[in-house]
Amino acid sequence: MDTAKINTESVKLLSIITGNKLSKKDINPPVLFLANLVIILIGVIYADGKVAEEERARLKITLHKFIPPKGNILELTKLMIKGVSKQHLYKKIEAILTLTSPLSPPEKLLLICFGYEMSAADGNIHVREKKYLEIISRKLGIKTKHLQVLEAGFTHQENFAHKAMEEVAYLLNPARFHQLDNIFVKAASEMLNSLLPNYNQNQNQKNRLQQTVVYQKLKEFQKHKQQLHNLCSEIYQIVAVSNER
Repeated sequence: MDTAKINTESVKLLSIITGNKLSKKDINPPVLFLANLVIILIGVIYADGKVAEEERARLKITLHKFIPPKGNILELTKLMIKGVSKQHLYKKIEAILTLTSPLSPPEKLLLICFGYEMSAADGNIHVREKKYLEIISRKLGIKTKHLQVLEAGFTHQENFAHKAMEEVAYLLNPARFHQLDNIFVKAASEMLNSLLPNYNQNQNQKNRLQQTVVYQKLKEFQKHKQQLHNLCSEIYQIVAVSNER
């Protein structure tokens, strides 16, 4: 996240959303991501014109991933939900682009992942919710093939290109979020496990296989090294005996 891109307009929007007079120092990465998350999730919830109980539950679960146990972020989040709903900011593309500007491509993808997860909370992805996410994603520069992976992953299908899956897994690699708060690392890890469980299992198996191969090669190397050492010792002894004569 490029916090240098948090400008006066960003601060103004967040002040409107929360109903509080905020300054740039009040806006750290978790707060900014949380604001964007509230906007996207509320947008998904309202997209089909009805709010399912499963969506309410998913909203609470998702937002709490980014709310630390200490501080006033919980109260700030409640204000965000109220402000976004009242101001209909989930419909205002320019406002969304302003607030998402500091986010990196992996962070933007993670944001949309939560949108798809929310949409699938009631068992299926409604066509209006899907359309909303596609519009926002296109504005954020997220590729269509990556959205296909998200949709397939949350609806438990496998009709997506393997290369696209690899790219999504690459972007959501938790290591890409280490420069931010640990909550991002945990969120990315959980999202990857939820979205692509088979991929992670295969990767773990692949890693274990690679480790086994490396270990076997190391044993072979050590064996050959010992044989070479023994041979050198024999040659040394022969030479030593010859010199004594």
